[in-house]
Amino acid sequence: MNTNIPEEIIPEPLRWLNFLPRVTLLNALGAIILSIVFLGGIGQQISDEAMGPEYVELLQAIREPVMFRAAWVIDAVIWIMIGVILLSISGILRYQAPLKARFISVCGIMQAFGALGSFMRLDGISDIATRYMIASSDQQAGLLDSYLELWRVINSSNHLAVLFQGIGFLLVAWGFYLLRGFPRWLATWFGLPGLLAIAQFGIYITGAAYLFLINVLGLIAGSIALNIAISITLWRPVEELISSLSIRNVEK
Repeated sequence: MNTNIPEEIIPEPLRWLNFLPRVTLLNALGAIILSIVFLGGIGQQISDEAMGPEYVELLQAIREPVMFRAAWVIDAVIWIMIGVILLSISGILRYQAPLKARFISVCGIMQAFGALGSFMRLDGISDIATRYMIASSDQQAGLLDSYLELWRVINSSNHLAVLFQGIGFLLVAWGFYLLRGFPRWLATWFGLPGLLAIAQFGIYITGAAYLFLINVLGLIAGSIALNIAISITLWRPVEELISSLSIRNVEK
């Protein structure tokens, strides 16, 4: 970033602005790799639905144990990177919109619950799948009950993270839209993953039918395309944006 400011006195928001396009590029690459692992490594087979939709992940873990573990490791890293992205944006908006920045930072920290859900899949579901394959019929029934209880805990953890992710990205869209020098089209785009996350949470709490399309839109338009757009646009930010972040314009 060419700020024309000596390195040792670069304002903190500009340092975060320099960091943001790097971490979003990594997030986009992670989402692409995760898609390849899920589609090419694990895949979706009719047999995965044999015991009902709740048990799909267990049967996938039994069928493709290595790919299952790899997928959820990557998924946990992506959750963490989403949190880092929100924390980075909080740093960018620290002086321009301090109240929004504080709420965004909380939303970023809450993404740890999403990563926790992924690690519970990695450790808990993988372990149940391993034991299920060598268990007797009576033992398998007990393992299915344990799996279902764990699956519900994982979903609850993910729902909490999704809710705060939606709130966080809507606040980001608002904060960036009002930030002098920040591209309005890109600020508006930040609202898309926010709205999709809120819609996804609404489906969960109302018990409505799951819409796979929301996940597809979130992955392509939110996780991949948006992050690439951020990287391209902010890798060399315009002088007006650099100037606006170089002074402490606290929101009224």
